[in-house]
Amino acid sequence: MEECEFSCDRLCIMVAGQMKCLGSLQHLKNKFGKGYRFEFMLKHGADNDPAKFVAAVLELFPGIRVVETHEVSVNSS
Repeated sequence: MEECEFSCDRLCIMVAGQMKCLGSLQHLKNKFGKGYRFEFMLKHGADNDPAKFVAAVLELFPGIRVVETHEVSVNSS
């Protein structure tokens, strides 16, 4: 990142060959630099209880905050 701070006024983040975001270094740090965002998709099946999964994630990552849950997906940050 230090090289970018010195030589660039804007940069982009690419994932799998596609541009995902573009902006100044400070903008990207403010938007994405405060942690991680997880999105989990569960397969349909008898062993996939979303409540059990959320409990396991909360146990593994004690400071995590669950943002929303749906029938087969969990979004958290």
